[in-house]
Order: sequence, then C-alpha cells, then structure tokens
Amino acid sequence: MFKTYAEYVNAAKAALADKPKGTGYQSATGVVFLVGDMVCYVEASDGLGDSSESDASAFDEPTIMHEWECLQSPVFVERFTPAEVEAYEVELGC
Repeated sequence: MFKTYAEYVNAAKAALADKPKGTGYQSATGVVFLVGDMVCYVEASDGLGDSSESDASAFDEPTIMHEWECLQSPVFVERFTPAEVEAYEVELGC
C-alpha cells in the first residue's frame, strides 16, 4: 500500500506515462488520467471540464487502499481524445 500521497501520485503517473492523453485507469466510479503533469479524476458521466486534480486531503486509508488495488491491475480506458485533452491543457495554461 502507499505510505504517502506522493507515492500514489508517482505510481499513477508511472502507470499512465506511456498512455495517450485522455486514456486513464478505472477507479471507483470514474477514471484517473493525466492533464499536463497533474493526476486528475473524472466521474464516468462527467465531462473534461468537470475533472479535478487529485487532492491529498481526500486520501484517507480506504481511498489509498482502493487506489493501490486499482494500480495493481489497472484497467485502461480512453475517456477523452488526445485532442480534447490538449485543448483543455491550453485552456488551463499547462
């Protein structure tokens, strides 16, 4: 299991490093993916603008355990197209 939030972020970034923009791994009821250098989460029914950067304050022990389990055998899905993510990154100034 992750000992720190930083360990989780590093593991998520490593798992997503070779994936196209907009592709992420399934977690809870949504998808974790990268926007620029940020690890972001979006619910399954939400759009790209509804995604949010992972927040260390929201990572309690059950959440950390869940993310650990998700990253042991990640299920990758294309949630957004690379072009959509690139346009969003420009909008955010990433």
